[in-house]
Amino acid sequence: MNLHDNQSLFAAAVQFASRNKGDGGLGIKPIFIESDQARFNELSSQLF
Repeated sequence: MNLHDNQSLFAAAVQFASRNKGDGGLGIKPIFIESDQARFNELSSQLF
């Protein structure tokens, strides 16, 4: 599944991952998740 194809699902995944670890999340700042997704999209479009 490509989360970037479904904006609401992607937003929910970012929100979940950005929760504190004590709240069940991963403690990752949303800006890091979103920038990694953008880099992945750019690289995958060049490779495929």
